[in-house]
Amino acid sequence: MTKTERAEYNRVYWQKNKERLGPAGRARIKQWQLDNPERVLEQTRKFKAEHPEYQSEYMKRYYRDNKENFAEYHRQYRTDNIVAMTAYGKAWYKRNRQRVKSAVAQWQTDNPEKVREYSNKKRVQKAQSGGSHTIEQWQQVMAEASFRCMSCNCIDHLTRDHITPLSFGGSDHISNIQPLCRACNSRKHTASTDYRDMSMRYQDGQ
Repeated sequence: MTKTERAEYNRVYWQKNKERLGPAGRARIKQWQLDNPERVLEQTRKFKAEHPEYQSEYMKRYYRDNKENFAEYHRQYRTDNIVAMTAYGKAWYKRNRQRVKSAVAQWQTDNPEKVREYSNKKRVQKAQSGGSHTIEQWQQVMAEASFRCMSCNCIDHLTRDHITPLSFGGSDHISNIQPLCRACNSRKHTASTDYRDMSMRYQDGQ
């Protein structure tokens, strides 16, 4: 059933049942729905199964009309549930590690120009950042963190994270580097979160 067909169906149905569907009728329907949640759920599932195209169109339209609300909700949810989200992301990655690696490798194969562009951009940013660090300094930083991610405390796939991103004027100096696992580094994205401060607070029991 298309959107137009559904609208016409609703119009005709309303004309035939306007008295029954007035304020008093709507109140009776609402009460019936409250008294019969299982039947309502059954009818909803049946309608979705019989009219998948309507459900798909409805969800697309609803998302389009409420895109900003969705984005704000997800941002707030991630903020309020950062520990649970981090744990979920780590668990998901462990279950799908090979799948992720294959997808990344395939993307790199399909987009060589973008890969080169990204690599060149990182090199330029490092050259313009005004700082640098050695392998020995990086090893020392990891040792001070007990070779663990400073966000989730795992020991898998540690990467260099620029606390203040190079794209936001951060330096490649060792003072701007913290060890994060690949998942936490990706999740941090362009934020300037210094997990070293958080780690010290946790160690002090604050």
